[in-house]
Order: sequence, then C-alpha cells, then structure tokens
Amino acid sequence: MWGDLQYGLEPTIDEYVDRLVAVFDEAGRILSPPGTLWLNLGNSYTGGTRGAAGPRTGRPLTAVARRCRRST
Repeated sequence: MWGDLQYGLEPTIDEYVDRLVAVFDEAGRILSPPGTLWLNLGNSYTGGTRGAAGPRTGRPLTAVARRCRRST
C-alpha cells in the first residue's frame, strides 16, 4: 500500500484521497470510542502550481468520521 514508504506520491489526487479514506476507515475500526486521529495535510506542488489535495480531502474524510461515530 505504501509507495516509497509514504503517502502523497500517488499519480492523481483522487487516488491520494482514496488511499487516505482507506487509512481512516481502518483507523476508525481499531480506535477506541474516545480515540482520535490527526492528519497534518500540507500543500504539494505539481507543475509549479499548488495542488488541490486539501480541499479535495475534506468531504470524503468527514464522511469517514461520521461512519466511525455511528458505529460506536
């Protein structure tokens, strides 16, 4: 799952978001009910312009958090 032992090197933002969603789903499965998971999401640059990973991850990861809350 880890390309070059880190996340963020996926060919597309959609693949990056999908991978983060999978990680958060698994973390939600194993965390205790009061457990937390923090994500430090920095910007990346592609072709000299700032990437859009930050805004693109918010909605999918919020959906994961809601699923985790409902399952506890």
